[in-house]
Amino acid sequence: MKREFLAAFATVWLSSCASVPESAPVTVYVPVVKSCVTERPGKLIFESLSDNATDFEKVQELTIRYVRQKQHINDLEAVIEGCL
Repeated sequence: MKREFLAAFATVWLSSCASVPESAPVTVYVPVVKSCVTERPGKLIFESLSDNATDFEKVQELTIRYVRQKQHINDLEAVIEGCL
């Protein structure tokens, strides 16, 4: 009786190990660095003045350059701010 009980217990115990399901695959998300800038801002191009330009034309051109440069800097700051 004791031997039969041990045989039945061993059978149940060993068969329970065979019925354990294999572990299911686990999805692991890994952070990847991605550039936040989608396109490169345009390069700032200035036209050169002629040597015989008047003082007024030179001052006018410098004022235009200043305004364009300020706008370009604002655009670059906006792009950088979007990345943070």
